[in-house]
Amino acid sequence: MKTEASHVPVLKEFFELGGGTNAHEVVVPTASASSHYRRPLVADYARKSRVRNVTILHTYDRKKADTKAL
Repeated sequence: MKTEASHVPVLKEFFELGGGTNAHEVVVPTASASSHYRRPLVADYARKSRVRNVTILHTYDRKKADTKAL
């Protein structure tokens, strides 16, 4: 099992590729098979990295995740 610390390089790369600290990032952790990509981990990393505009769309229900309402 991977630790939360092992996901930091992935999050760093994600935010850098998305445009850095001033870009608007949208994270959909449901798309990941890993349970470690949960809201507190992403939000904490974004805060520590000074990423200013992050929207986290999250549900464990795949059907709900596929709707426009999410």
